[in-house]
Amino acid sequence: MLSRRAIIGGISSLLATKPAIARRKHPQIGGGDGGGGGGGYVAKAVQFFGDSSDSIYLRSLNTGIASNTKYTAFCWVNVPSSSLNGSVMDFLLSWPTGGTRNFHLVVGATFNSDLGFNVHSSANNFGLRSDDGALPGDVWVPIFSAADTTQPSGSRTGFLLINGTDASDLARTIDTGVGFASSWENICIPAITETNPGADKTFNIAQLQVWVGTIIDPTIPENYAKFVNGGSPVDPVIAATAFGQQTLLFDGDASPTGFQKNQGTAGDIFTLTGMLTTVPGPP
Repeated sequence: MLSRRAIIGGISSLLATKPAIARRKHPQIGGGDGGGGGGGYVAKAVQFFGDSSDSIYLRSLNTGIASNTKYTAFCWVNVPSSSLNGSVMDFLLSWPTGGTRNFHLVVGATFNSDLGFNVHSSANNFGLRSDDGALPGDVWVPIFSAADTTQPSGSRTGFLLINGTDASDLARTIDTGVGFASSWENICIPAITETNPGADKTFNIAQLQVWVGTIIDPTIPENYAKFVNGGSPVDPVIAATAFGQQTLLFDGDASPTGFQKNQGTAGDIFTLTGMLTTVPGPP
C-alpha cells in the first residue's frame, strides 16, 4: 500500500542546498534558505468569471514547454462558497495537441468540493486529493501542489497543501502505471470558463507560479517561507531567486502588463478572452 512517506518523503536532503545560479530556465530541484515577505509588498489579484453568456480565460496553444516528469504550482485563491459546488473548476489545465488533459488542478463536484490535482498520460496516473470541504470559501487561501512522476507507482513524490497544511487524503490517492512525463504543450487558465461556460463560476486568484521541471518541497519551512511568510504573500521574486525563474508567472492586477502577461520563462504567449477584473488581493 502506498504510504504518506512514499508520497512525500525522500527528497528533503536534495532540497537543502540553494542553487548557485538564481535564474535558470530549467532548474531540476528547488532549495533555499529562509527569507520572505515584508518590506511593504502588497499582492494584487484578479477575478475570473464564467456563465452562459460570458467566458474569461487565458490560453496558449503550442507553448514550446517540453513534457516533464516534475512540476510545482502555487497560488492564492478566494473562491465564493457558491462556486465551490456544482461542476468541476480547473484553476490550471494542460494537454497535448490532439489529446486529452495531462494535468489539472481542480476543485468541484468531482472531488466533492475539495481540492486535488492529477497528472496523467494514458494508463499512467498520479493524483492527490483532499478531504471533503477542505478548501474554505469566501477567504484568501494559499494552495501548493507539486509532483514527481519519474518513478513508477508506489515510489512517486507529491504534495498538496492548503494554507500551509498537508491536505492530501491517502485514501483518495491515485497512483498507477510506470514513470511518465506529462504534456504542457497547451495551457488554459482557468479551464472552467472555456470548456463549460454555463457552469456560472467566479473565483479570485493571485500569484500563480508554476515551475515545469522542478519539484519544490513545501514541508521544509524555509522553502514555504519563499511563498507565504507570517500568513501573508511573498513577492514572487523571492521564489525565483531561490528556485530559478518560474516557467509561468501570472501576478499583478488586470492590466495588460499585470496578470494578463506571463512573466515567466515561457514568455508572453497567452491570449486573454474576455475581460479580467482587478480585486483586492490576499492580506
